[in-house]
This record gives sequence, structure tokens and C-alpha cells, in this order.
Amino acid sequence: MINLLFQLQDTLKTYELKETIITSSAIKSSPISYSQVNKDEISKLYTFFDVPYLLSRTPNLFFYSDAGNGLNYNYIKIRGFSDKYISVLINDIPTNDIESGNIYWIDYPDILSSASYVQVQRGTGYAPYGISAIGGVINVVGFKFLDIPKTSIFSGYGSYRTFRFTSEYSSNNIYARFSKMKTDGYREKSWSDLYSYYIALRKSSKNSITTIVFHGGNEYTHLAYEGIDTITLKQNRRYNPLNFDDETDLFFRPHYELHQENFIGNLYIKNIIYAIIGNGRFRQKRKGSWWEYFYELWNDPIGKTKFNLVRERWVNEGDYGYIPRISYISNNYEFSLGANFIYHKSEHYGLILWADSLPSCCREPNRKYYYYNLDKVVANAYLQLILKPTNKLKILTTYLNAYNQSKFYNYYPRGIEYNVSYFFPSPRFGINYDINENLSLFLNTSLNSREPGTREIYDAQYPYWNDPKYDFENCSNNNCSNPRKKPENVRSFEIGARYLRNKFNFDFNVYYMNFRDALVFGGKIIDGIPILTNAGIVEYKGIELSLNVPIYKFLNLYSSFSYSNNKYIDFKGEDWNGQFDYSGNVVAGYPNYLIYLSLDFNYKSLTIIFEERGVGKQFIDPSNRFTIEPYFITNTIFNYEFKNFQLKGGIYNVFNKIYNQFGYISDSNEPLFIPAAERNFFLGLGLNF
Repeated sequence: MINLLFQLQDTLKTYELKETIITSSAIKSSPISYSQVNKDEISKLYTFFDVPYLLSRTPNLFFYSDAGNGLNYNYIKIRGFSDKYISVLINDIPTNDIESGNIYWIDYPDILSSASYVQVQRGTGYAPYGISAIGGVINVVGFKFLDIPKTSIFSGYGSYRTFRFTSEYSSNNIYARFSKMKTDGYREKSWSDLYSYYIALRKSSKNSITTIVFHGGNEYTHLAYEGIDTITLKQNRRYNPLNFDDETDLFFRPHYELHQENFIGNLYIKNIIYAIIGNGRFRQKRKGSWWEYFYELWNDPIGKTKFNLVRERWVNEGDYGYIPRISYISNNYEFSLGANFIYHKSEHYGLILWADSLPSCCREPNRKYYYYNLDKVVANAYLQLILKPTNKLKILTTYLNAYNQSKFYNYYPRGIEYNVSYFFPSPRFGINYDINENLSLFLNTSLNSREPGTREIYDAQYPYWNDPKYDFENCSNNNCSNPRKKPENVRSFEIGARYLRNKFNFDFNVYYMNFRDALVFGGKIIDGIPILTNAGIVEYKGIELSLNVPIYKFLNLYSSFSYSNNKYIDFKGEDWNGQFDYSGNVVAGYPNYLIYLSLDFNYKSLTIIFEERGVGKQFIDPSNRFTIEPYFITNTIFNYEFKNFQLKGGIYNVFNKIYNQFGYISDSNEPLFIPAAERNFFLGLGLNF
């Protein structure tokens, strides 16, 4: 399963070496909490949802969708940490937005059709590609080469006019896919119109593999990130407050990748060179005052004039990266040395497309009301040593040095500049002990840090709501340094056990994470992105378990469960409402428990999966005044294959549960909720030849 990524028809010695390396990469038998969804599971479970839905079967992983039905913008959390704390890799390449840390799954529609497997590591403690992560690591590996050439076509249709078309070709050295996906969304005006492509070319010899990959997609989406109040929920749950017909998002983010691997005796050498180019905008209709958009009127009484406008916010960006890695494998130890270098360059600007009134000073078409540039350099280097003193004991040590530098410049209208650097050492240590061939115990501990995101340091897209004196300790001639928002620091400890016998397996672990200078969800959002607020000390702790039981030869039970006890230990401050003290409260935005249960019936060519998903209580703001109550959802998924045909579909929310999946508070401190879809279905037909 794991070695599908680099499978070659070579000598036994080379195959065994690859097996060892890939097993290490997959974190197998290591002191880490992880899960893996393999190709067969993806084929059975995946219909049209984005990656977060599929991964929600793994322990302590929560997701929600703006549109309510699993397309449009989707968000993922692990152990209470939002996606900006989760390192997301595609083919071992960092994919998070380098400025904010966010991951935009909508930019990768139908990526699961090209996935060989998806790995999920929870918490800190592993840096196989020079990536520093706090909440976890998700790696989507998309090399679906086959020894026997195969062409596949799949087309399906479902509720809310959801449509998916996928065409694939795969052989030993070529893989290609084109996909088209559309949906109206559960919520009003939450449609998405998406296409994507994936091309991989491979050349292999006895001791090397070269792979070239091109993949990307275009997303055109009506925005639906705003929640609705309790009265509107009763009147029209599907209502979308962003009801301007062209309140849309348009983005294209192609990847260009070169992977080179060499096997020389006990040495494994891998180099990745890549470029990720991003270009897009989102369009909004808003009300405002002239002074907010025209710097010339900042101190002019006429600047208080109210007007309606349509604005666009644009970004043109590029990430250019190099990831080298060298590993030496022996019977008693494994040694790896690697790095990750990224150069990021971006241009941001906002345009006024239309307004019902404009001041005489500022009537030029498509006027830019802000613009700025940001350059960022990331340079991480790590070394890792895995010792095997005995056949039963494995000791893992990793030391990572992470450096990044951000240069913010060319800023209109306020002329502020800054150049900020961060350096973080990150040691990790873990032990795995095999009590017998079936049972093992593990523990790990680590220190890690994270720098504030670009808009957490200074939100240049809202130039008049930011005071440099607040965001920086000092500014001299608009050249600022030493931002007030400090890096977050975390200490993590984890202990667990695994039992594996044939197809029966049981995983259990407990964890504790202590944050200093934490940036936490303050209960509010801006343009769909959670606003983070400084808290002194925050603790994340909980238990996680997963269980797989083969009941009979055609019947299998899988279950995962997690309980989280995340609390603010020291969270005091002052906001627009005065002083507050949330110390002792539960961290907002994450359920206290998550349950997944599936009963899989597999008989000959027929698979039927009965799913039950349980989500515990969520507090939606740090004051813990407002909650989302627990809910349970039942889904049924089926897959039938006959010769070259495949019939696949699902009924989701079978019992038509009415529930809300996420919430936050408005500027007036009233609760707003993102509703989830009612009963819905999807049915598709595939053809293989």
C-alpha cells in the first residue's frame, strides 16, 4: 500500500531499500499519531466532496463548509487548530498560503481522484520535509501510475444540481486527469463552477526515478461565508446574506513540479523543484464612507459622505521552492538530512469598480484604493536520526531550524514598510517500543513555534482600521519593526499504544499541548477568515482512539473517537466592550468530542457503507455565551462494479437532521451560524476500459 508511490520492477535489493524509505516517510512504527486513507478507501468513499470531508473519519478532525454541502470553501481543524496551523502537502510540497498559513481546498477540486493515499499526522513532532507544523500534517500523494494502462470516465449528479465529470488515463509512466465540477450549493447563491487537471510523467531506471507533474484548477465561486441569526434560521435556513449577484471569487493556482529520486546502495537522495503561481480576485458589494477609500479625504469633513460601491481585491503571487533530502538506511539506524527553501513574491491591490457617488478628486475608472508588495523567504533545515538499539526499540530524534523573513513595501495609502525576521529551533524526541509483534507503545515530546501571519502583523487591506502604533513597538518615518504580535510557542507531550493483528487494529493516545503567546479564534470573522486574538496561555489536551474490527469476511467495523479539553489558562485583555477575563473558559470554535462509526459491507462487487458521525458541543466565542449543540448524522454510501462499469453514490444526512455546523458572533455580539445541508444524494456512473 505505502510503496505504491515509488513502485518499480527492479531488483529485490532496490525494492527493499525503497520499502524501508517509504515506510519511514509514512511514519510507520514511529512515535507519532497518524492515520492513512489508502487508494481503495478513497475509491469507495469519495463521490464529490472536498478533501476535508473524506478525512473527517480520522480521529480528532473536524470540518465545515460555507455552502453547507461540502463544496465551495471548506475548512478543516485538527485538535482544535485551524488549517493555518496544519501543514498541507501535495506530493510532499507545501501548499498552504505562505502569507496567512491558510489552505484553500477549493483551489484543488477533485484532487482525490488523483490521490494514491492521504496521510494525516496529528500534532507536532515530525518534519519529514523540513516543514514546521503545530496542529498536524496532511499529505495528499497523487502518483497513480498503473502497470496495465487504463482509461476511466466518471460522471455523476446530485442534490442542489451538483455535477461531477472526471476523465483519467493511467499507465506505467503516464497519468492524466481532467475534471469538471459544479454545484448550486445548499445555501442560496453558494454555487461553485470548478475545473481541474493533473498530468504526471515518469521515467524510471534501475536506481532512479524522475517525475514531472503539472496540476491545477480554476475556481469560480459565489461567496457564502457569512452566517445567519436564529430568527432567519427559522424562517429560511438557506439564506445567504451575501446576496449580491456577483459576490464572487475567482482564482487559478497551477503547480509545476520536478521530482528526482536516486537509490545508491543504502543511500536515498530526493530533490524537488517546484513553482506555484497564483492569480485571482474576489468581488464584493459594500457600503462605506469616502474617507475609507480615498486617502485625500482622510481629514476632510466631506469624507464622511456615505456611498455604495463594488470593489475587487486582487493578488498575483508566486512560490518558488527547492526541497533536498538525503537518507542513509542501515539495519540499526536511519539518518536523514534535508531542507526546504521557498521564495515568495506577491502583489496585492484593491479596485473600486463601481460607486453610486464619487468625490471630484477620485473619479478615474478602476481606481486602486490600496496596493502593496510582499516578499518572503523561508529557509528550513533539519536532521533526523532513528536509532534501533534492538528489534523492539526505535528512538527518533529530530532537530529543525526554521528561518523566515518578510518584507512589506510599496504600500499605498499609508506608506508603511516593515522587514521582519524569525528564527525558530524546533527539537523533537520520540520512542516506540514493541512489546510483542502485535502491541507497541510510543511517546513523543517537542517544542515548536509559529510566526504571526502577514495580516496578523498588519492588515493592509483595511488601511484605516490599523494604527501602526498598535501593531508595532516603534515606527520611524513609516519604517516599522518589532510587531506587537509575538510568535507562538508550544510544548507538546504525547503517549499512546497500538495493537495490530491481521486486519484488527486499535490505536489509542493522549496528548497535552501548552501554548504561550497564543493567537486564538476571538469569535469573529472578516471576509470569512477567523480573526485571531492574543491570549497569554492556552492548553490543548485530549484523548484519541481508532478501532478496526473485521466482523466477518464481508463485514467490517471502523470507528474513531476523540475527546478534547481545550481551555484558556490566561486570557485577559480589553476590547470595544471593555475589559474581559476569559481565563478558564473553553477554547471557541471546536467540538468537545468527535465520533465516527462505519459498518462496511463488502460482497463480491458490491460495497455498502453505513456511516454515523457525531459532533459534540461547540462554543462559538471565548466568553462561552453561545453554543452549537451536539448532533449526529447518518450517511449511506454504495459502490457496485460490474465488468467495466461502476455505479457509485450516496445518501447523506439520511434522517434529515437540521443542524448548524459552525458559528461566530457579529460586531454587535449576536450569534450567527453556518447551516448544514438537509438530506441530499449523489449518484454517478463510471466506465473503465
